[in-house]
Amino acid sequence: MNALTPLVALLLGVQPSQNPALGLFELPDGEHYYVEPISSELTGDRTLFLQKWGRIVVGVDTISSFNSTCFKGFVEADAIVNATRVLPPYTPNAEWTYQPGEMTNLSNYDRRIEAIAATDRAALDICLEVFAR
Repeated sequence: MNALTPLVALLLGVQPSQNPALGLFELPDGEHYYVEPISSELTGDRTLFLQKWGRIVVGVDTISSFNSTCFKGFVEADAIVNATRVLPPYTPNAEWTYQPGEMTNLSNYDRRIEAIAATDRAALDICLEVFAR
């Protein structure tokens, strides 16, 4: 796949291409979007939308349109480790779980460079709010 020039990317409404071969640790801070290449008709694609700041990531792990969790973890190479997850509804008495070790190995996912859809952006914003408390 050829990299898009910034002008073409802007006209098409996508983010300019970052090197898709880079691991999460090597990517700049900002929003990143991953899709698990193996999906089913019943669940659809498993996606991760996340915001990265250095080694810290906050994101939403969506297995289907009805099943998503917010998480906060740390980047180690191309994996998210030592993550805290919270299930909806995102209230003070929600179920919070800590997962030591590897939560997700992103080398098993395809990194996407297109802009995040508005509904996915809204879900990521909710997760950012949850972990900002």
